[in-house]
Amino acid sequence: IAKHAGASQVGIHLQYEAGAIELRIRDDGRGFDPEQTPPGHYGLSMMRERAAGIGAALSITSRPGHGTEIIIRWAEVPA
Repeated sequence: IAKHAGASQVGIHLQYEAGAIELRIRDDGRGFDPEQTPPGHYGLSMMRERAAGIGAALSITSRPGHGTEIIIRWAEVPA
């Protein structure tokens, strides 16, 4: 966030409820188009790979000039 967003505020919220964990990170930075990752920028693809690797759902909401929100949700799979 410090390197790319130029945000003045960042909120981090971690919640646990009955077999599920959700992490929300929101900033008021410059935002971006999540569908257009510039060449040489691997952060988003690495986050997607890591979330998939643990079976978590990853949601990225952003648009230029309006900040970014990233939500990672992992739910326990019943045995």
